[in-house]
Amino acid sequence: VHMASLRKKLNYTQDPNTEKKLIITHPRIGYQMQHYCGYMS
Repeated sequence: VHMASLRKKLNYTQDPNTEKKLIITHPRIGYQMQHYCGYMS
């Protein structure tokens, strides 16, 4: 997963519920996003 597209996804999915759905539907992207969100917050 490219960080650039990851940032776009993060900016596009500010809703926590959407992020949870992403984690469920796309485990790899979800894990990367969770990991990246950990660095951001």
